[in-house]
Amino acid sequence: MKSTCLISAILPLSTLDEDFTGHLVYLEKLKLMKQNYRGIRRLRRDGNCFYRAFGFAYIEYLLNGKLIKEAGRFKKKCDECKDTLIANGYTQFTVEDFHEQVDDYELSFIS
Repeated sequence: MKSTCLISAILPLSTLDEDFTGHLVYLEKLKLMKQNYRGIRRLRRDGNCFYRAFGFAYIEYLLNGKLIKEAGRFKKKCDECKDTLIANGYTQFTVEDFHEQVDDYELSFIS
């Protein structure tokens, strides 16, 4: 994953095996996770990772569930927030970088 990547594509849980080498308790928990989850996404660790993870998970939930109307409402709210954040002094590049990734992700479901 590039250091500039805000959120990765879905990666197999096996990518965590190396992170927990030598930690048997965590490796056992990882085995259990592999039975129920298909993968993980890595995030840029910049202090906003919780919000980014929550936002992407929510969008994914809506789009996978075909809740297109709610996804549209959420996108509209994100668009409004983007403008508000920039108006209140957040760095335009940072806000737009995240916003573009959200838009690209949503478009991948539509096309």
